[in-house]
Amino acid sequence: MEERITELILSRLEAQAIQIEELRQGMDRRFKDTDRRFDQMDRRLEHIERRLDEQAEQIKELRSDLRYMARWLFGTQFAIALFLLGLAAKTFYPS
Repeated sequence: MEERITELILSRLEAQAIQIEELRQGMDRRFKDTDRRFDQMDRRLEHIERRLDEQAEQIKELRSDLRYMARWLFGTQFAIALFLLGLAAKTFYPS
């Protein structure tokens, strides 16, 4: 009788040991999957960061170009205004 109880206890312990091992393996797989996902996210974030850096550089270049164009347009308008003032002065006050 004691032998049978001992065998029953041992078989239950073995079953629990198997379950614990399966759970441990499942957790290990999940941790590996999680690590893989974090690695993928790191790579994606690095790619996004590189793209943002590239876009920031492009924006700087565009700002510089826009400043140049704005100065050029202002200068052109100023020159045209001076020309028209001179033409008007010559028309209204001929020499």
